Amino acid sequence: MATNSNAPVRVGILGTGNMGGNHVRILQSLPGAELVGVVDSDPERARRCAKKHETRFYPEFGELMANADAVVIAVPTDLHYSFSMEALENGLDVLVEKPIADTLEHANKLCETARRLGRVLQVGHVERFNPVCLELPRLVKSPLLISCERLSSYTPSWIGTTGVIIDLMIHDLDIVLSLLGEEVTEVNAVSATVMSSTEDLALAQVVFESGVIANFTSSRVSQAKIRRLSITQEGEFLSVDMLRQNISIHHHVVSNYFHDKRTGYRQEAVTDMPYLSRYGEPLRLELESFVDSVVERTPPVVSGEDGTRALGLALRILRECGLRADE
Repeated sequence: MATNSNAPVRVGILGTGNMGGNHVRILQSLPGAELVGVVDSDPERARRCAKKHETRFYPEFGELMANADAVVIAVPTDLHYSFSMEALENGLDVLVEKPIADTLEHANKLCETARRLGRVLQVGHVERFNPVCLELPRLVKSPLLISCERLSSYTPSWIGTTGVIIDLMIHDLDIVLSLLGEEVTEVNAVSATVMSSTEDLALAQVVFESGVIANFTSSRVSQAKIRRLSITQEGEFLSVDMLRQNISIHHHVVSNYFHDKRTGYRQEAVTDMPYLSRYGEPLRLELESFVDSVVERTPPVVSGEDGTRALGLALRILRECGLRADE
């Protein structure tokens, strides 16, 4: 593949389910990229998707790879490793949906192969491209406590073979790991099964080597959809709403209480950030970043190693909940 040229990056999509369909929708009109086609284990679904988005249907993955520079892997987790490895070994760059793989062994092999062959391997932790999350590295300086809430309502068709830790919590694990860049020293976690065969609720407390404590709450049996992150650091409190894409920074002006005839209060300043440096649909920003990495041959924002660290912590939490044996 020619890089650093004006030629668009030829991208194929493996998997045309809900997530794969969104990738197809965006790539069909993404500058710098050419959607060359789709393939799926369900040929009829792939044909419908190809017709809707005016692209080509391929009956086999090999045929798709022969006509592409890069592929998006949007299939069930247990298939991530085999298809990603096949694409890397055929000289293609890969964006694989999260989690990177089903086991740490597979994740590490993918990373090693990408390094050895000089291929881009990006993991689809799309929340990292939420405009508010793109701002966090600039704002987070000396965190003491981080709290993450990721709640969704129960949707039977959405429930598969994995639980809420891999489906939802792993997004927040990746965000916190990327912000701190530290090793984990302690993990405590509990979970509950409510409406499915895997965990529907999970709470985890993670302690990092610097002493930072991070709390994670994830649910798919909530009555409200919440994507919230808060950070306590010296002198300020950051409140981040990932759904509304806004950030508020709270500062105490003075700590002493003032009193009038009816109540006591203390002064506080709140800085709202309604205008962020980048706005847009996170998935589109993710795909733009992937195409840039392919063209410029630069490391992706969310590397295979990042995805492996997030998977490793998620598996550790599962073990703490008694849901998975040691690998």
